[in-house]
Amino acid sequence: MDNRIQEIKDKIEKPATEFFTGGFRPLNVLEESWIGRVFAYAEDEEIPLDKNGDPMMPLIQFYLPNQPFVPELIKNKKLITVFVSQYFPEMLEKWVIIGLSGNMMIWKI
Repeated sequence: MDNRIQEIKDKIEKPATEFFTGGFRPLNVLEESWIGRVFAYAEDEEIPLDKNGDPMMPLIQFYLPNQPFVPELIKNKKLITVFVSQYFPEMLEKWVIIGLSGNMMIWKI
């Protein structure tokens, strides 16, 4: 491989976790990650509402301690839940994480 390509790759490459679904029977415990299901809520938490005031749909729940890689920014978290609105924006590539607040990720278009 050309040295320039390797140098660029070394600068931009980031570790990541590859997430596989299926192939095992879930135990329905907190120590599992889920796609399409969020069941862990704090006592005072409810399903989040979108900008129209409609309940959002659960997308994924990640239990972080058993993941092979967790970004430094969220290493002190155990669980991340992600919800989406039924109203998708025209250009999903404009979604970015703008910060972490408590146990919740905040998304902005």
